[in-house]
Amino acid sequence: MFFRTTVLCIFAFFAFDSLGDQFRDPSNPVLASYLVSPETEFVMNEIAKKFEVTKKLPDGTFEVILPAAKVKELLQLDPDAIQIEADIADVFRRAEKASPGILKKFYTYAGVEDEVKKLAESYPSIAKYEVYGKSKQGRNLFALKISDNVATDENEPELLISGATHGNEIEGTEVVMKAIRALVTNYGKDQRLTKIVNDHEIFFVPTLNADGYASRSRYDNGVDPNREYAWPEQPNYVPKAASITAIVSFFHSHNFAGSMDLHSSGGLVMYPWAYTHDPVPEADKKIFESLGRKMAEPLGYEVGPISDIIYIAPGSSADYYYWKKHTLGFGIELNDSFAMNKEAFQEELDGTVEMTWKFIESF
Repeated sequence: MFFRTTVLCIFAFFAFDSLGDQFRDPSNPVLASYLVSPETEFVMNEIAKKFEVTKKLPDGTFEVILPAAKVKELLQLDPDAIQIEADIADVFRRAEKASPGILKKFYTYAGVEDEVKKLAESYPSIAKYEVYGKSKQGRNLFALKISDNVATDENEPELLISGATHGNEIEGTEVVMKAIRALVTNYGKDQRLTKIVNDHEIFFVPTLNADGYASRSRYDNGVDPNREYAWPEQPNYVPKAASITAIVSFFHSHNFAGSMDLHSSGGLVMYPWAYTHDPVPEADKKIFESLGRKMAEPLGYEVGPISDIIYIAPGSSADYYYWKKHTLGFGIELNDSFAMNKEAFQEELDGTVEMTWKFIESF
């Protein structure tokens, strides 16, 4: 029951435009979740190479998500692996059945884009809507730039803040949208937020994986986007996910000093490396740790390298950005309690927005 409840916390409270068959996106595979506890580190390394390790639990076991068609491969590596969900989309159906309408309180893709466009039109001096690519299914991949003199490329720190790399992790989008609204509506009224806008060029990407977000599917048309960036051991890796090809191109068209990519769950502030247990250079580690602890303070999150806090995860944005341009790249895992009820939702949302301000103010 503990493990099933944990996964419910992770996945259950995401909005769908409709129910029934809408929980199954035919362009994406059925995804299963398993609990693994292999006998050796070698076997765990092999599991991490092949599948997505999503959480390290206090007892030393790991949660893994993988296409259901590949379960046999997992069981060959760890015959004692315990199934949590045969289809992670089942938790959506159970959540809606238990509390009809609860899944509709979050943004749809169309709702996000519509609001971003309207905010850009309403606050043209500090907000600019930019399309930087197209998804495989033809949706706009867009960012909202916020800065004073927004039409000008000024000599100010550029920052990238994104949500919904995994389309079923809608919490990050809610954080991004609340931060956007706070900045544009309080500019010139709130001294702190006005200074944030005046001193930075911030690019918000609310729905990085637009197709996955639109159907609340974790993957981007069958591909895990959070394993799609090249990394030092695979420098010539070519992404198969359109969302990652586009955001990589967008990244290289700028000079980002820092990045935040919002995920769920676990309550973590993480930094490189993800692809190896080897640490970044000591001077950089001190910077990551100092900034990470400042960001983690509002919600008491754990701080550390991705490979240590969860496990080896080649192909992450934090690694890529740091490797390519020395960008201070962070991966944020929001708490399991996010959206469990109105009070918990608001507390986590407010705390993560405060984390975002602390991140921006450090540049």
